Amino acid sequence: MKLENLTKKFKKNIKWKFSAPKGVPHIPKGLSELSISFPSDYLKFWELCGGLDYKFEKDEDLCLSVLSPSESGWAVGEIFSGFGYVTGMFPHKNEYTWYWYLIGRGDTDDYYLMDLAPERLGYCYFANFYFFGHPHHTSLVSYNFQDFLIEIYRAGEMGEEWLELIEEGEKLASILA
Repeated sequence: MKLENLTKKFKKNIKWKFSAPKGVPHIPKGLSELSISFPSDYLKFWELCGGLDYKFEKDEDLCLSVLSPSESGWAVGEIFSGFGYVTGMFPHKNEYTWYWYLIGRGDTDDYYLMDLAPERLGYCYFANFYFFGHPHHTSLVSYNFQDFLIEIYRAGEMGEEWLELIEEGEKLASILA
């Protein structure tokens, strides 16, 4: 499915709050020195949309969002600001989590992340604050951003069952092996 058609699908679905385009994201300071870039499907999305929020039902435990360019950012800096990242306890530039970019939020301590490392460019993960970067607790959602959008749309239709499928699915450990 083309990205344009996919964004129209979100826009027409009353369970999703579709925001108008608000510009494109920028590579954060911690990553800009590494000469990396965003995948083309991610940049194209921002020409079409400014962010997505799932309007979940009262009893659902499923939060889904694609953050606007101003809300997204370098995962380590956004998630751990004020914690060990500042004092040097968290990832070094040689560690795979250094390349993660925050693209969405789930429940309270859950995040959707995009890998900007050249060898994994565009891979999207589901991670929890308490197991951030742990290879056996970080789930692969998709190999590219467009498929990530398809997955979260499917999540909106499936509800909490989707989270169970993702959590039982492929883990980061198999990708790094």
